[in-house]
Amino acid sequence: MQPAGSLLGLTEGFANPTSYGEKYAYGLSTTVDGPPSTFDPNAERIAELSQAETAQFSNDFGRPTDGCLSIGHKETFGNLLVVDPRMSQFMAGSYDRVRADQRVFGAKERWSECMRAHGFEFDEREDILNEIGEQFSRLPTAENGLPTPDTAGLAEIQAREHQLYKLDVSCFLESGYMAAIRNVRREVENEIIEKNDLRP
Repeated sequence: MQPAGSLLGLTEGFANPTSYGEKYAYGLSTTVDGPPSTFDPNAERIAELSQAETAQFSNDFGRPTDGCLSIGHKETFGNLLVVDPRMSQFMAGSYDRVRADQRVFGAKERWSECMRAHGFEFDEREDILNEIGEQFSRLPTAENGLPTPDTAGLAEIQAREHQLYKLDVSCFLESGYMAAIRNVRREVENEIIEKNDLRP
């Protein structure tokens, strides 16, 4: 049985204490009676749109240079948004390169030391998911393949998931791990953009 939630917050190391995270942590053991792993806070509003309005929304949201997603990405991560459809092809495997950078590796070591100082032995942030996922998978399940909200042992796993999430985010920011990933990834993306003439 797979955990109900997604790898929210751990994909490429970007975990932030968002309202979703504060309520559901990583979304592994905490969403058996909550939103699905593909939870979209705009889904209800989008469902009310007409066909023409839906098409307009999709266009406004996804335009490469001035769409909502583009603007939000630029405001958050700087002017390195992918605007060429070939970018995903060129970026394949780039995360391994980011992780191998000494600045990122050093920040990861500081993150691990921070977690260890609070009594948790984790070498990688993904190890947290593995632990919670393994514990969650041992619970008895209902017909839908998931535990029920009152399943014995579920509350304890959820409490640990929340505890680890809060500490993980704190150490992730305090250690400079998030900043290191962001900065190195920006360098790699800009290098790929320049090398392959992908600027708009």
